[in-house]
Amino acid sequence: MDKLHIKETIIVEGRYDKAALANVTDADILILGGFRFYNNPGLLELIRSLAAGNGVIVLTDSDRAGFQLRNYIKGAVPGAKHCYIPDVYGKERRKEYASKEGKLGVEGMTADALREVLKPFAAGAEASAEFSAQAVTNAELYELGYSGGSGAAVKRREFCRANNLPERISVSALLTAVNSLPELAAKLRET
Repeated sequence: MDKLHIKETIIVEGRYDKAALANVTDADILILGGFRFYNNPGLLELIRSLAAGNGVIVLTDSDRAGFQLRNYIKGAVPGAKHCYIPDVYGKERRKEYASKEGKLGVEGMTADALREVLKPFAAGAEASAEFSAQAVTNAELYELGYSGGSGAAVKRREFCRANNLPERISVSALLTAVNSLPELAAKLRET
């Protein structure tokens, strides 16, 4: 199967994540090195430079550590795009035990699953200007019952589960995801 052509640099946590992605895309892939990233200001500057150039896509695991790294980059690198893997429970082949949360990371996803989450970022799949003008807002999320009200967290979790997004996703991250993927925005508005 052909590799997806993605112009942005994909940011991942570790070398095994990079190896899994190398089978799916021809994009440049940058490794954070896990939490060592916090002690490497040069790497953060590189990510900012890449974001200002062709852009970056953050693709971390859907566990607590992955979201911590993602949120740090989100605050430090304006304009970074975010790609999410679904919550899949199991154990990576190279590991003796499952992770603390029991979820597979990027390295544990099948090539087809990675291809599916990256497809919206492939060349030629950019959202149209018309879609961008119709972006979902925080107010709309509230009106639809996904934030701020009784049962919003449950509704958000159910939507994420049904659409292969991590359940841990915040309101802000959900907003980013649906505004990056027109088909998700349409599903959200259908509810």
